[in-house]
Amino acid sequence: MFSRVLVTNRGALSGVPFARAVVAQAVKHGATLIVLREKDLEAAALLPMAEELVSRSPIPVVVSHLPEVARAAGAAGVHLGWSSTSIKEARSSMNADALVGVSVHDVEEGVERAREGADYLFLGPVNTTPKPRTATPIGLEPIRQLASRVRIPVVAIGGLGFDDLPRVREAGAAGLAAIRAFANP
Repeated sequence: MFSRVLVTNRGALSGVPFARAVVAQAVKHGATLIVLREKDLEAAALLPMAEELVSRSPIPVVVSHLPEVARAAGAAGVHLGWSSTSIKEARSSMNADALVGVSVHDVEEGVERAREGADYLFLGPVNTTPKPRTATPIGLEPIRQLASRVRIPVVAIGGLGFDDLPRVREAGAAGLAAIRAFANP
């Protein structure tokens, strides 16, 4: 489920119907999970987008940061970040079988989130990304360390393309998450 995770960025889809474009890119590039990550949108604007994406996608969709939107849209789960609610609070507002993933930025934070009940972890950025104000790249060694210390999937994120998948898996990750790799033709 975590080998190729598409992270959305509607800014890269100007003039194209969002859900249709995301599903087309996900299918084309073999995505195994879609993370609807449009952090600038409030719940009221994100909900119809999430509902349409969930209804069109043959691939499981999780919604970033907003468990109430994920639940209402029928998403497979929620993906939490630094400013999100706690894992416990997210679980209490989701269906019992919903995924709860968390973005972490170092090994100890990942170990702690796994103890708190996360189903999977994103760790990065592995490489430099064009995203402004991104943390310093960590490389693959922290991926290796975290994967060896937790019993849940670790997904590498940050400046990765599909050609990085063998290295990422060799480091112990279940796969990689990306925005730009899926946006390429």
